[in-house]
This record gives sequence, C-alpha cells and structure tokens, in this order.
Amino acid sequence: KPLWLWGGGDLFRHLAEAGLVDRVEVAIIPVLLGGGVQLLPAAGPRLPLRLRTHRLFAATGTLLIEYDVQRT
Repeated sequence: KPLWLWGGGDLFRHLAEAGLVDRVEVAIIPVLLGGGVQLLPAAGPRLPLRLRTHRLFAATGTLLIEYDVQRT
C-alpha cells in the first residue's frame, strides 16, 4: 500500500535501506534558519534519483521538486 511520509529523516533512512522508497518530494522554502533538523542522517543509503517534476510557487518562492528513485 502507498505510504506518504512527512519529515522523519531516521524513518526515511530505514525505509530507503529496505528498498521501500519509490518517490522523493522535497520542498525548498526560502527561509534561512541557520540550524535545525537535517534532511537526512549522514549515514544513510545512496539513492540515485531522476527528476519527475518541479513546481515553483511564485508568490512565496517555494520550490517543490519530485524525484523517482532509480532502481539498479
């Protein structure tokens, strides 16, 4: 069944290591925080990605990028 995960870098790493991630969506929001929670843990798996689509929300400057995970 499809699962949509919001946030959760550690959970994402475990799902990716198990080969359960098919798609990755990243939102870039134009705010500099200077710290915070990193997107992925440093010791995560390497996932080759292919751009699926992108969308710019001009009013806010937010960029939504969607990738498919490339299986080897």
